[in-house]
Amino acid sequence: MLSFYYCKKAEIFDAANDRMVPAAVSTGAMDSLLITVSRDYVHKSGDPVEILFYDPIQGLATCRCMLTSPLNVDRQNRSFRCQVLEIISRNQRRQDIKISLTSKVTVTLERPDRTLEAPATLQNISAGGVFLVSDLELKPG
Repeated sequence: MLSFYYCKKAEIFDAANDRMVPAAVSTGAMDSLLITVSRDYVHKSGDPVEILFYDPIQGLATCRCMLTSPLNVDRQNRSFRCQVLEIISRNQRRQDIKISLTSKVTVTLERPDRTLEAPATLQNISAGGVFLVSDLELKPG
């Protein structure tokens, strides 16, 4: 079975409302998988759900899961223990076809208080994004 140790983000398909519900992913005791969602998400105990995991290692993985042991985290959020029952599909974005190229570009980062620009070199393009190298110092997120 897939390990989602590095996964931090997921979406649960809410069949009752025909929508995707954003969720945070973390690991609990003994590497159990925890899914945290808004309290307005209603889950019927015993019903499996489809969850789309956004994992930096595994890629996009859609799984059929069982959610148990609801725990109110705070006034807005609730956590469930998640057991992956079946992997429905996987899409490894790192395996996208890449088009190699070398091109000089300018990276522009617009912030509320200022705009930063820096030269960069574009290395390749794929369906999942671009690989570029720049001296612009950015923080994760």
